[in-house]
Amino acid sequence: MGYRPSLALLAALRWSEGNPQRKGEPMLISYQCTEGVWSLGYGHNLEAHPDPAYPARAGTTCTAEQAEIWLVADVLMAELHMRRRWPWMQTLPPAVYESCVELTFNMGVGRLASFVEMLRALQTHDYNTAACELHDSKWYRQVKPERGDRIINQTRRGQ
Repeated sequence: MGYRPSLALLAALRWSEGNPQRKGEPMLISYQCTEGVWSLGYGHNLEAHPDPAYPARAGTTCTAEQAEIWLVADVLMAELHMRRRWPWMQTLPPAVYESCVELTFNMGVGRLASFVEMLRALQTHDYNTAACELHDSKWYRQVKPERGDRIINQTRRGQ
């Protein structure tokens, strides 16, 4: 049986990637994320996933149901890309594994690959060093403290 995202991960993504004014709810009108990418729902990248029904531009809308479908599909895709790139991650404790899935969902495998020291620490199960590397990153300075601290603490505890 394949990977199934936990309810905790899905809830965290809804909170972090959804509507900033109505926490936990999706953005039903397209917006540009901090990197300038057109997104919709719970951080669904319209540019990376072209669909004529949902063009990557201002004014594109979706339903809450579509946002939920994309959320689960995007998490599964992030996990698949992560697992293919770093098969050893399957040896991590479930909570640490899911923190890596969330990081991959948030920034993609390409950007996550630039966290060389953090990945090296994770591979040797040195969760404290991995957490310190996350804390000392541009990513941490860009995300809201509640998200960054939650992922760092989850990684540091190794559970």
